[in-house]
Amino acid sequence: MPKDVISEYIKLEGNNPILTGICPFCSGKIIVSCDNDYYHCFNCGAGGDSVDFIQRVKHYSCIEAAEFLHKPIPNDYEATQKIRTRIYEINREAAKFYYKQLVNSRKALEYVQSRCLTPSTLQHFGLGYAPDSGFQLVNYLKKQGYTAAEMIQANLANESKSGHLYDRFCDRIMFPIVDLNNHVVGFGGRILTDEKPKYLNSSNTPVFNKCRNLYGLHFAKDKADGQLILVEGYMDVIALHQAGIENAIATLGTALTEEQAMIIKQFCSEVVVCYDADEPGQKATNRALQILNSQGITTKVLSIPDGKDPDEFIEAHGADEFRQLIKFSECELSYKLRKLNESYNMEKPEEKMQYFMKAASIITNKEDVNLI
Repeated sequence: MPKDVISEYIKLEGNNPILTGICPFCSGKIIVSCDNDYYHCFNCGAGGDSVDFIQRVKHYSCIEAAEFLHKPIPNDYEATQKIRTRIYEINREAAKFYYKQLVNSRKALEYVQSRCLTPSTLQHFGLGYAPDSGFQLVNYLKKQGYTAAEMIQANLANESKSGHLYDRFCDRIMFPIVDLNNHVVGFGGRILTDEKPKYLNSSNTPVFNKCRNLYGLHFAKDKADGQLILVEGYMDVIALHQAGIENAIATLGTALTEEQAMIIKQFCSEVVVCYDADEPGQKATNRALQILNSQGITTKVLSIPDGKDPDEFIEAHGADEFRQLIKFSECELSYKLRKLNESYNMEKPEEKMQYFMKAASIITNKEDVNLI
């Protein structure tokens, strides 16, 4: 029964035939039908049968989830798997194309060299370059036998109102996103100019959901040794790995999600959060701490001096100094009290009292204090 499957992961309450609980993917309200193999979250919209739930919660494929539950493979599995396989293949071809364009583009090479990336790092992460013509990838994939529909489905191309196909990514450094099975599932692209948006990511496809993937985890999971470092972006991950700190990962242009935290939990017991020192970065830090704690993961916060990014700090001070920052990163309580202290003038008695009252709430965990 679905309740037997789902109750292994969340607490369910109520009476048959409908039970309720907290959605593990967004913390909204979830309902579970005891009579039918069905669940639904009213907040994030997640829903389906027990196979779908196991796919989401354990990051399994459809067939892996069915086998885990000892259920028959769904009738449409073969057709679905064929589509997924085809997208994996076209993404791999696109990654090869982008990499070749990078090593043959002066301005793209000048950019990655300005970020102090070595040739071995470029190859290790498969970085590439999407040329600015707007049609080179489309023309290349056509020659490889891929159809317009497949390019659009993989989110590598768009179709104009007049029916012409054109590249989705143009004049960008390309970061292939690789899943835990070493499939290229999507791409992130960074513009070389000051134009907006700075980063453009693949939209969701049959093989990719940005809320269920983490950049660099396919490498970092084997180097975790109980701890992962959560940073903000692609370049932070790459800079840390290049410096020999190979347990760094990042979300994909979004705040950390419950699903990502559940994936992280499979590979470590502690996460060091290293986000930007600006207001959005600190809000994201507090959100990440909350989500990671909900999964029972121990958290620490690494604050880089002078508000530098990891790659800037390593370039200026070296990898060993960054390792010291990791070693002496703050526990969550220390971090929250320090941030709270920054909001008050402790020379003023009334503000000092306000600080102590809110600090007490944090320590006793009675109140979710807004620290920003």
